[in-house]
Formats: sequence, C-alpha cells, structure tokens
Amino acid sequence: MHNLNRILEKATLILRTGYALHKPTSIQVEPTNRCNLKCLHCARKTLDNNKGIGNLNKTTFSALLTQIPELECVALYGLGEPFTNSQFFDMVDELKSKGIYVHVTSNATIISESVAEKLISKRVDHLNVSLDGATKETYESIRIGANFNDVVKNVEQLAHIRKSRKSKIPRLSISMVLTKNNLGELVNLIRLGKKIDIDDIRIQDLNPIWGTKELEIENSGILSEKILEAVSLAKELNIRFSYIFAHYEMNSFKKMGVKKCTYLFLTYIFDFILRGKLKFKPLSNCLYPWHKPYVTWESYVTPCCMLPDKKTINFGNIHDKSFKKIWNGKQYRYFRKMCAIGKYPDVCKDCILKKELIRVHS
Repeated sequence: MHNLNRILEKATLILRTGYALHKPTSIQVEPTNRCNLKCLHCARKTLDNNKGIGNLNKTTFSALLTQIPELECVALYGLGEPFTNSQFFDMVDELKSKGIYVHVTSNATIISESVAEKLISKRVDHLNVSLDGATKETYESIRIGANFNDVVKNVEQLAHIRKSRKSKIPRLSISMVLTKNNLGELVNLIRLGKKIDIDDIRIQDLNPIWGTKELEIENSGILSEKILEAVSLAKELNIRFSYIFAHYEMNSFKKMGVKKCTYLFLTYIFDFILRGKLKFKPLSNCLYPWHKPYVTWESYVTPCCMLPDKKTINFGNIHDKSFKKIWNGKQYRYFRKMCAIGKYPDVCKDCILKKELIRVHS
C-alpha cells in the first residue's frame, strides 16, 4: 500500500493536478497554539486575534491517524510550543507504534532533563530548536520572554544525555530565521552549534506573509556574503549547514540547471500521455498543496504551515467530514489548480514558498 501511494504521490507532484491521486505521506499537526514567548517574526502577532487558544486532544489525534494509514512522517508542532501540551508524548507513542517518523520544532525553553530523557527513550527522530541569535542580547530581543543562557543549557544537556545513552536520535538541529537584526551573528551561530554538539544548522528566509517586512534584509549583497562565509566555516568545522527557502528569479532553462529542466520535461511528457497534447504551462514552485497539509489544534485542514489560521483559509474540519473528502474536496482541488498555473490565491501573495526555491548547503 505504501509503495503504491508513493508512486501516486510522485505522479501527482509531477502533474500538479487539482485531484490528488495519493494520500499524503507527510503532514504537520499542531498539538497546541499556546506559546510562552512573543517572538518578533511570529505569525501569532497577526493571528492571535483570530484564534482561540487550546490543545489538540489525544482522541482527535488518534482519529486523524486512523484516516491516513499511508503516513510516514508527522511534523508534530505548530504555532505554539509543543511541550506545553500534556498529551504530547502520548501522541509520540502512538506515532512510533505505527513506525512513523516524528519531527518536532521547539523553542527549547522548557526542555528539562526529564523531557530530554523522554525525547531519547521515546525515540523522537528529529528535534529542531529555534535559536534566532548567537548572543544573549540579540536572541532575547527577538524571542521575547526567553532566556538565552537557559535555552543553550537545555540543548547542551539534551546533547550530553543523548551521547551518554549512545543514541543517534533525536537528530538535533538549530534554526535561525534570517532578519536584519541577526544576520551578523550567522557565523557565530555555527560556532555555537559546533560547541554544543548540534548535528546541523538550518537557516531560512523571513516570510513576509506574516506582516514582518520591517525585519527583512534589504542588502542582498551582504546576505550572499554572509551565507558564503557560513558555508565555508561549516565545512571547516564539519557541521552540516542548510539555507532553505532561499529564492531568486530564473528567466531561462539555462539558469535552471539539469534537475529542474528534467522535472519540467517529465511534466510535459505526462501531459502529452494523459491528455493527448503537449501543453506548456508555468510550473508551481510550491509543493505544499499536494504534499504536506497542516492540521490545526481545532482539527481544521489548511494548505500548509504558512497558512495556519482557519479564518484565513481552511478546507474543512475532520470532525465534520472525513479527511479523504477534505483532501480531494472542491475547495482543495481548486486551490491546487490555481497554484499549478501560477495564479496563486491572495493569501499566498507575499509568501516566499511560491518563488523559486533553492537549497545551499555544506
């Protein structure tokens, strides 16, 4: 069943049809939207007035998993701090009992020794820690309410316990959302990551879809310089470094490179085989409408983690209709069709994910 679903998923991603031939193999589920911080670049700044505060309960979570037996990976986090949900590790237990890969992102403010032990003993596969600064001053000016020294101590403690248990999981990464306030600390973040035994460091662009344009980096030349400097240091220190969601304009096949051209070629061939004609069309750069839906703590299904608010957009609630009906419902199919031809809905207007994506890594 899983192998067939993977084949159908690949076909859907190439064709970018409104109807998804597959069930998602990966989803993001929000355990809670409750958070103990007030970060400058967080979507909660603009969405708090639209959402109630609450936790996903284990019963609803189990019902969701039952409806998508094809799942292979679950990102168990959302707008809130996941460890504030008292049933979080019960959800992890169920996922692991089904052999599902578990990825968690946390601010690490409440990762105590006991939480660290559970992350290892319950075999959470990947823990990513949001660390938007390499110094106390910068970090605490961005992540309002957090204590830099405590967070670093918590992560270092987890890495130490993992090593003492001779365990390779959870894989530990730290991520930074690049802003004009922290760009200058990128290189020092890599040094800090090496010091506290982090496996990899992930950097991503600020997403203006959340109303945070005042934090954007205006000088692309300085940005490029800092990224190249970071890649060089990461190679020197033997630590993996990824810059994700970077974007630039591509105006010709020549600039696209072999992989992109091959992908486009396959798209056109599939069009010809299935439709009897060769139809050239713009290729959507965002895969989320076909690949990784987002489920809120209230059980609403949205297109992705960049649109986590039910009032901004949602395709239905799993309490009212099955996930199967939502996944290929009229609204979802129309949304995919518009994205596939580059006519993105207004809610996607400023999102970086619809621009050309590249990955720079060491």
